[in-house]
Amino acid sequence: MHWRWLQQLFGYHGRIMDVFIPKKRGAAGRRFGFVSFRAERRFREGKDITRSRKKFKDNDLRDKLGIWEMRGLLLDMKGITMVKIKMMNKVLKGKRVHGAIDDKIHSLQRCLVGWCKHFIKIEDLAMKMSEAGLVGFSIVRISGTIVLMVFESEEKMKEVVLEQGKILDEWFLKKQVWTDSIKMENRSVWLSCYGVPIHVWKILTFQMAGWWGEFISINEETQEPISFMRGNIQLITDCFNGIDEVIDLQVGN
Repeated sequence: MHWRWLQQLFGYHGRIMDVFIPKKRGAAGRRFGFVSFRAERRFREGKDITRSRKKFKDNDLRDKLGIWEMRGLLLDMKGITMVKIKMMNKVLKGKRVHGAIDDKIHSLQRCLVGWCKHFIKIEDLAMKMSEAGLVGFSIVRISGTIVLMVFESEEKMKEVVLEQGKILDEWFLKKQVWTDSIKMENRSVWLSCYGVPIHVWKILTFQMAGWWGEFISINEETQEPISFMRGNIQLITDCFNGIDEVIDLQVGN
């Protein structure tokens, strides 16, 4: 592996700023197949990495920067290196997990799942429910507009459902006791938008991303930008795959 070859390989994406060829080898005794450039933070924001020797893509392609990272940071989609996967397969081969006994698992029997009518911050929801006289449980977000209410006991949960169920209906479309058959219907995500022209940098423009879900909010750095490189918006979406799309934006004539 030579630095000139690396420049030829990645120079297509932009000007190569620095090259680092690690001496460290993997568990199999081979060199890692990744090259480390600077700016780890930019890489961590990448959404889709193709491990091809000829191409890769991530959120920073539009910046024409190839920023890679090793030392265990460049992993597969589940956060496990291929070497570790092989080792795990050897360990788990022929073994079957029959179950687990855990107090936290049993505690789900005293949990109520609620589907919120609208997206609301957990702290705001907890405050409103407390003001309405609902006490004896804590609230945790599961995904998107779905929350989990953890009660002190099953008796307390049944009491709230029977006596204060109508109060809960003020915030929830439906509610039910937790079962392992419950499926997540949506999720909350932050999207990074690149290439937005400066003269149309406003909330209405970013709301176009609502095509993929319900527009929730826009962060402070986007509302009062110190850089126009990208804007960040929050959505509730039923799309569980990665969102990596291009919009043709026509401004004026």
